[in-house]
Amino acid sequence: MQMDISDKLGRLAESGVCVLEVTSAKYTELVAKLLASVLRETDLKAVYVTVNKSQSFLKNIFNKFKVNLLNLYFIDAVSRDVGEPSAREEDAMFVESPGDLSGLSIAIEQVVAQLQKTAQKPLIFFDSISTLTIYCSVGSVEKFVHILTSKIRMQGCRGIFISIPKATDEKLPEMIKQFCDEVIKLE
Repeated sequence: MQMDISDKLGRLAESGVCVLEVTSAKYTELVAKLLASVLRETDLKAVYVTVNKSQSFLKNIFNKFKVNLLNLYFIDAVSRDVGEPSAREEDAMFVESPGDLSGLSIAIEQVVAQLQKTAQKPLIFFDSISTLTIYCSVGSVEKFVHILTSKIRMQGCRGIFISIPKATDEKLPEMIKQFCDEVIKLE
């Protein structure tokens, strides 16, 4: 199954976007394994946008799954919202809260521009679309994803959007699919 995912991701156009639908039961493990695999099999730098777990927590998890943290930059919209210290770090940028869609968009643009100066076009890994609906309306999330997927393509990057279909409004997964080139389901 892991090989099938890597094959599908490998077939994405240079500026392709996919949605990865996962079950909540195996969510953290599946995401960590996928990220480790993608970073191991490619020489891509990745921007990991997190709206549900702090980057410090994720770093501990990713270390357990042997994710190459040297090729990973975090945009963290959780730490400040929950009061976790969020001092400036070389591999992380902090946004006020998961509901700050403008802040997320600006941070992604800045990090992508910074990485493109020193490396190839990065992979944007967004974790997760489903969590955004806790903080924003489905319509706002849909508009945000539409704009973000368009920017990812315009900048020649690749994007992976994590979705947990059963954890959100049933319309959202179907609406998001229209902006993506591939849908990968993991159970």
